[in-house]
Amino acid sequence: MGRLAAIVSAALVACSVASAQATRTISLSPGGYVYLAGSNVRCGAVHSNGITFVSCGVVLANGDAKRGSYVAAMQSNGRVAIIHAIKPGKTTTVFDRTPAAVVEAAAKTLARPGDHIRIPGTSIACSAGLVSGKATIFCDYVTAGGGARPHSYAFGMSNTLLTSLGWDATSHVHLLGSWPENG
Repeated sequence: MGRLAAIVSAALVACSVASAQATRTISLSPGGYVYLAGSNVRCGAVHSNGITFVSCGVVLANGDAKRGSYVAAMQSNGRVAIIHAIKPGKTTTVFDRTPAAVVEAAAKTLARPGDHIRIPGTSIACSAGLVSGKATIFCDYVTAGGGARPHSYAFGMSNTLLTSLGWDATSHVHLLGSWPENG
């Protein structure tokens, strides 16, 4: 676990460096999607039962969730849930709680390494980057200044790996769990 935590920490540093060179900020309104260029990762914003959240998962070319993969979600209050999509109609929550369903939007927006993704009206900030050459998206619960909130959760997702992360009071990130996206 120590080696993986070091890799994740290095990846976060790499993503924050890439963030400094961001080419644009994408506004992702509820009902909208963003696809991570160079991957099969799709993130969508949803507003349901008074809660806004972003969820990310590996999808097939037709937009359906990849069987056996994981989905990560972050609520507007910073809560993160990771769900294992075992097969159609059967899921298991492996971290925190299950998010609501997401509806497909007509337009396909691509996020590229260096891009930031904001969900208006929330404290959720996501960024796209490259980790070991793989397109990866990270979502954090942030302060008004844009930094990760102390004692908050985050997640990172690529075609091959999903990680849940926790920020401590001293702004250090810790790996809480990781799951292979090899469904």
